[in-house]
Amino acid sequence: MKYSTGAGTARLAAIKAAGLTQGLPKKLESQAAVLIHAGLAKGTWEKYSSGWKALEDYQVFTAARLSWPLHQAAVRGFAIFLISVKGLKTSSVHT
Repeated sequence: MKYSTGAGTARLAAIKAAGLTQGLPKKLESQAAVLIHAGLAKGTWEKYSSGWKALEDYQVFTAARLSWPLHQAAVRGFAIFLISVKGLKTSSVHT
């Protein structure tokens, strides 16, 4: 199944941590997270997971803790890290 409403706990927590349910009444937060999750295909979630893991690796590599929104210097540094340290192709970094 490409889309699913059966969201995993980690994905729901990530949605909430990203602030996507911010400002909603507590009673609606979980349902909103489930709907956001259902709106994305499994492959999209896999790309997001890979991206979050790479960002964590970058923070370990640089011994820095990044916060949102990311500054341009952090984005540039992350892209360079992905290409030069992780060995990703520029087309992969772009997507």
